[in-house]
Amino acid sequence: MSESVAFIFKTLIKVPIIIFASFFVMNMVAFMFIYFKMLGFSYVVMQEVVENNYIAGRQATQMQTYMTDLETEVPMVQYSTLIVGSDDSNNPVLWDKTKPSLAEFDVGHTCGNKTYGSTIKAGQSNAGYRCQYGATKTVGVHCEYEIVWPLSYQYTNNGNVNGYTGTVNGYTHVADGSAYSEADDPYALTTGNVGDVERISENDGHALGVKIPIDIYYTVPGLKYYADL
Repeated sequence: MSESVAFIFKTLIKVPIIIFASFFVMNMVAFMFIYFKMLGFSYVVMQEVVENNYIAGRQATQMQTYMTDLETEVPMVQYSTLIVGSDDSNNPVLWDKTKPSLAEFDVGHTCGNKTYGSTIKAGQSNAGYRCQYGATKTVGVHCEYEIVWPLSYQYTNNGNVNGYTGTVNGYTHVADGSAYSEADDPYALTTGNVGDVERISENDGHALGVKIPIDIYYTVPGLKYYADL
């Protein structure tokens, strides 16, 4: 009898250890997968700048689409964008990819203890500005890996509630006669009136939400000669 009880307790102790070990391995594999995916993408960005001395608007739009699709397909990838320069302290400057121009920087962006620049250093221009042969630019890619924690619901509901459209059919507070109010609904998805459950999901699910920045960038010279410049 005592051996059976001891076996049960040993099994119960092993379960959380196995769960955390499994999530640790999964995070390591996922991080390496995303890192090498971004590394390959950084080569494309660097090659574009070396060959043309800048990133044209059409190429920037294609890259924007790629990064948006990556965030959609891989839930652990957050805030994927281009590094379009560096500031006087050599901090990378990020493109606000919601804007059409690479000259639109994401001012004051932070990830953990890392702060990103808001202006390009003197003597350089942003990656979207065409320049002459030999001029240098700092370009690269940035994304943030969100660590997956055990038993966190945010990865199962995808930040939403399947079938929920902002109202609850038939819900009218019959007991007290008052009408349904989104302000009282923890699942409300209305812009500007987000409910508690949705707000928690948008803020990493819980207090343990941790993001690791991935920054890969290079300072390269432009090799193309422009007669009109």
